[in-house]
Amino acid sequence: MGTIAWVLYMAFEPQVRRRSPTMLVSWSRVLSGRWRDPLVGRDLLVGIAFGTAEACITATIFNMPFVARLAPQLMPNVDAFFLLWLQQVIAAVLGGLSYMFLLDLSALVFRRQWLAVSAFIIATALVFAVGYGVRSPIAIARPIFLLVLISYLLTRFGVLTVVAFVYVHSVILSFPVTINQSAWYARVTLFATGSVLIIALYAFHTTLAGRVVGPSSMRISSRSGKTPTPTSPS
Repeated sequence: MGTIAWVLYMAFEPQVRRRSPTMLVSWSRVLSGRWRDPLVGRDLLVGIAFGTAEACITATIFNMPFVARLAPQLMPNVDAFFLLWLQQVIAAVLGGLSYMFLLDLSALVFRRQWLAVSAFIIATALVFAVGYGVRSPIAIARPIFLLVLISYLLTRFGVLTVVAFVYVHSVILSFPVTINQSAWYARVTLFATGSVLIIALYAFHTTLAGRVVGPSSMRISSRSGKTPTPTSPS
């Protein structure tokens, strides 16, 4: 899988950089080791926020009948669950790069951006719908909704945001969520969902880049009852 990803990246990266360089800005900074760059934190945070919102919406509005490939997986032991988590990390990177490559191929065929994005959404949604094996309008509407979000994130923020988006989507789908702490897989689920929270906190801290949230200081005069006035920034 790593070899396939490397070959695809080396083949498509120059073309994507030439046509849509904004897709690769934060991704290139991650590859160059600039992990504390505020833009990296912003793109990760946006991807996690959209991924969480997408999971909530699809679970309530686009909830389909049972589909085996979309059901949470109950692995036989903790080690197997850990390997499942590593698989989601790899799938997120490959998924983000694959969506970028497919959108770039569509842009090569269709010169207008709106037409290229539309073709990308429709063609990929049909592939997903066939893979679901369910004949239902929701089987078409669900991947279309997912791909509309992916297209927006790719064109507006870039591939790093889509990688974070796919990671959250994959973790929520793959791991059985439970509030029953006596379940033997509860700790594994806590680890998987906790990894999303850890990335979100890291992204939030990186986005701030040392800045303080809110006013730097406030003068409050409790005796006079005057309205607090902010002081000049430090």
